Amino acid sequence: MDNRFRSAAFGGFNRQDVMDYLERAAKEHDQQMEELRARLDQAQQETAQLRDQLTQAQEQARQARAELEQNTADRQNAQEQSDLLVQTQEELTRLRGQIARLEPDAVAYAAIKERTAGIELEAHRRAQAIVDEAQAQVEQLHREQALWLERVERDYYDLRAQVGTTVTQAASEMERVRQGLDNISLCMNNQHSALERLMQTAKSDSSAKKD
Repeated sequence: MDNRFRSAAFGGFNRQDVMDYLERAAKEHDQQMEELRARLDQAQQETAQLRDQLTQAQEQARQARAELEQNTADRQNAQEQSDLLVQTQEELTRLRGQIARLEPDAVAYAAIKERTAGIELEAHRRAQAIVDEAQAQVEQLHREQALWLERVERDYYDLRAQVGTTVTQAASEMERVRQGLDNISLCMNNQHSALERLMQTAKSDSSAKKD
């Protein structure tokens, strides 16, 4: 800023030059303050957006944990079905024993035994098919769960890194803004002191002229 003042006709500085200088200084100070406020508001908005993204990532992680709990329940259900099949096989064995005791006739016993063997084989096949299907579902759930958790964890850590970087940058920007405001305040104080000295000088010159 050009702060050269014209000399007054009878000593001191031209009053209009001093007033013009003070007006320009005030306008420039207001403009700098407005720019700094705008940059501070933008940094705060970006920080708020990143915090919202972090909240969304945490919600996704919570949903992933809920799905994991559901998968665990599905595995327990599959285990219960397997236990039921074991009980069915045990019951079938018990029935075979009863048939063997109740059928003294060797031919009838052989026929019943053959039929029972067929039922046992079919039951075993069905049981094995159910167990295989349940095991396949459990393995598929494990794979899907692992992929989901891996993706969520990767996104979560990426977002945390991004938030950390942005928060650091925002803090640095706020510190720079604070320093700028301190410098402006110091400059205005210096200008105020200089103006007071000018006014004291002008008063001294005026008193000297009157004497």
